[in-house]
Amino acid sequence: MLTDALKHRFVPVVMSLKTGPALKGKPVTVTVQAGYDDKRAIDKVTEVSIFYSVDGGKNFNGPVALKKANAKTFSGQIPAIGKAGKVVLIRV
Repeated sequence: MLTDALKHRFVPVVMSLKTGPALKGKPVTVTVQAGYDDKRAIDKVTEVSIFYSVDGGKNFNGPVALKKANAKTFSGQIPAIGKAGKVVLIRV
């Protein structure tokens, strides 16, 4: 029985990641689509959190939990940043 359950276990993937502009003093909108690219997968992605960096990836802040918009889409906002620059995102 355990063998049958394990053969349907797959690793979820980030299908897309979109961000709004990183403007000083403004939150950054983040939208992630995540799921399984193998149709045999029986699991569902139920939560997505991100970490972000404003110093080129030397340090990361977070996690920031994203809210579920639909079966594969999660969205939220990185808090306003104190300086203009590039925001680097990674998934958890």
